[in-house]
Amino acid sequence: MKLLSRPSVPSRAPRQRLNAQVVRVSAAISVAFAFILISPRCALAVEHFQITSCPYTASVPGAIYTVVGNVGTRWGDDCIDVTAPGITVLINGSVYAGGTAINIYPAAKRAHITGLGVVSTTGSAASILDKGDSAVIETLTIGIWSDGGAGIALEGVNGSAVKNNVIGGGSVGVSLDDTKNCTVDGNTIATVAVGSGYSPIGI
Repeated sequence: MKLLSRPSVPSRAPRQRLNAQVVRVSAAISVAFAFILISPRCALAVEHFQITSCPYTASVPGAIYTVVGNVGTRWGDDCIDVTAPGITVLINGSVYAGGTAINIYPAAKRAHITGLGVVSTTGSAASILDKGDSAVIETLTIGIWSDGGAGIALEGVNGSAVKNNVIGGGSVGVSLDDTKNCTVDGNTIATVAVGSGYSPIGI
């Protein structure tokens, strides 16, 4: 009697080795992708600038601008114009102007104006004028060297905050005009001046 041979079964070893290689490659790709997401070297760096003179325009979105020393302008001129969103202005010295010392434009949403320095105007404008939504203005000393000026003025904005500032001089400490959802908290408004035709107002 002739015996029939059983058909040979292909070995599974090559397929198993191939599957293992695919798993290792997939894992390596996943690790590399995670590294790209969390690696500080791949993160976008925040740009830093120094302000050493005025007039000056802060125009790089998300950048940090630091006032170094004392900067200012003559009568009627603004000192610092903030024109792009997400900008921080750190005031380590002093900013003074004949016009508005710091002018936050409508396009400059989420501006952060802070520091331990002094911001002042010698004219009838506000020391800081905010026309951009969601600004935070805090921890500053604000001076107004005329009867008609305001310390900080918010105009037509939504969600801005004025916190923990010391404001002196002028006829108005903090002015709010056509604003929504704004916060004014923890400010000290001192020595509001009284001039001809003006009534002193804290807020």
